[in-house]
Amino acid sequence: HHPPRPPPIPQVLSKYIEMGDSQNAALFQVLMTLLGYTPVEQKRMQLARERKLGQGTLWGQLVGT
Repeated sequence: HHPPRPPPIPQVLSKYIEMGDSQNAALFQVLMTLLGYTPVEQKRMQLARERKLGQGTLWGQLVGT
């Protein structure tokens, strides 16, 4: 019995782009894994994503995230 194969990167990327930023957190993690980022790189990317998402809100502007 083989473990399930991950979905192809183009399919995941398409879904990621089609979804809103606030809805695609799980796909973001899948992409980081499929693209082979190290845990340190993943953390850096996650922090950058959170900063980007936070800039779109008044709260994000107030607290400087």
